[in-house]
Amino acid sequence: MFQAKNQAGEMVNSLKLKDPSQDFYCLECGERLVLRKSAKKRPHFAHQKEQVVHGESWEHQNGKNFFLSWGENQALQPRVEERLLKGSRRGDLFLDEQKKVLEIQCSPMSDIEIKKRTQDYLQQGFDLQWILGRRYLIKKNFTSSQKKFMQYDPALGFYFFILQDELFLYQHCLSINNVAHFKRQKIKTSENFLSLWQVQNWGQPEKMLWPQSPQLVKKKIARGLYYRQPALLKEQAFFYRRQRNLLSLPEIFYQMAQVTLPFMTWPACSLLFHLLEQVEKRFYPWEQLENIWQPILNEQQEMPLVAPKYYFQSYVKTYFPDLQKAGILNYGKMGVKFLKSGGELV
Repeated sequence: MFQAKNQAGEMVNSLKLKDPSQDFYCLECGERLVLRKSAKKRPHFAHQKEQVVHGESWEHQNGKNFFLSWGENQALQPRVEERLLKGSRRGDLFLDEQKKVLEIQCSPMSDIEIKKRTQDYLQQGFDLQWILGRRYLIKKNFTSSQKKFMQYDPALGFYFFILQDELFLYQHCLSINNVAHFKRQKIKTSENFLSLWQVQNWGQPEKMLWPQSPQLVKKKIARGLYYRQPALLKEQAFFYRRQRNLLSLPEIFYQMAQVTLPFMTWPACSLLFHLLEQVEKRFYPWEQLENIWQPILNEQQEMPLVAPKYYFQSYVKTYFPDLQKAGILNYGKMGVKFLKSGGELV
């Protein structure tokens, strides 16, 4: 940690310390601290025996060093662990003049706290960027913990940052056949430090690829039903209630079934069916269609850092090109024309 109190109760910063002979005390627990220096690390305060104190690990400490050096090397004046002038929120790194703040998150955090912390900064006029630690590294598929910290940008899709020894941007995050799919980009410290808050500059084009044929997907669903897999039995029940059969859908449904966006909790087939139930064979302006579909999309998993309007935008961007190729709809700048009625579609 870089902040502590001296014997007089005054706030001191280890990076600007004039008298290192003072006694220093923790802001959280009041215990005595030691001042540590080394050739590889900046001067910082630490508890004498604990390696992890009040949620701050060496990973968290090194993360602050990483971004502090990056900002200072570009003639910026980042501040660490200082409270905002209004309120009690203390961020990991601030840029006062530019109204930017970084939060480095190495431990779990609830949806409520993520929202509260983000809103606190926004209310004070600060633009917040989250950086995740190693516990958030991707394994087979995205976890709910990772999805909590995902953000959305039209150029990057769903994205988030992870700091290992180097910083990586994961963009165009979605699941294909229950496996995490993304583009990983190394962000070099030669890049403009302020670009961390202007992520659209790092956007890379993404073309949707469907790795399996619809016929193969349908066979897998049939096999899963035969072995009575609970998730597929639940989806089959959804279609039975509508006098339909999960194995008798148009081919496009099995193609769409391969891809799941981070906010989706419904299976892709069921969600597509339910959305198409809401439309008729006619033209819909974008705003009208969004108003019709948004309540259904809002029933999916809430993502604390993603505005609900981006559920609709990301769904359109991901699925509409192939729905158009399948002859179900045509869309353009003004809106969408459905070429078949809801009943004809299914």
